[in-house]
Amino acid sequence: MAKKAKRHAKTGVKSKAPRRVKLAGFFRKLWSKPELMEKFSSSPAGRAEVLAQFNLSGAHKKLISEGCVRDIMQELAGFKPRTESSSVLVCDDDGEHIDCGHPECKAFVATLRQKR
Repeated sequence: MAKKAKRHAKTGVKSKAPRRVKLAGFFRKLWSKPELMEKFSSSPAGRAEVLAQFNLSGAHKKLISEGCVRDIMQELAGFKPRTESSSVLVCDDDGEHIDCGHPECKAFVATLRQKR
């Protein structure tokens, strides 16, 4: 006769932490939920609140909250940052929040200021 498996008591059993969300998965979820996107775009506090809802790695949280578009695109594409690379940014905003220091980002902000 086969022995029956012992059942573990539910006391003391900890649930597993939620799975880590990859950077691409985070952006897919953000894009698919307009109310989440609105909150994320509303303010730095809204962005922090949305980021707290996802189990992202510390590096990805920092990248999203402090990085610029170029850094995020390079991470999503999976290649190492190089100083020779460039990006094209199209933005309806006034560009005041872009302060990462990358040469192409500085040029973008300078162009926006000239148009005013």
